[in-house]
Amino acid sequence: MKDANDKKTIDMLKPAPLTNSERQKAYRERRKSDASQRLDVYIDKSVADKLADIVGAVGDSQKDVLTRLIEK
Repeated sequence: MKDANDKKTIDMLKPAPLTNSERQKAYRERRKSDASQRLDVYIDKSVADKLADIVGAVGDSQKDVLTRLIEK
């Protein structure tokens, strides 16, 4: 049993913390069950600036702005 006042000794019964890659893998697995898809794309700086202006003016996220534009 661990002393409640002991702040230096680790709790041996707790699972080891996940690494960054393990957390990311678990996140991607959870997202697979969603009805969405990840999109990674590089765009020109001028286009990115215009998108940032639109997002700033509208006050929504990039995802919301792009979704509305594509659906129209």
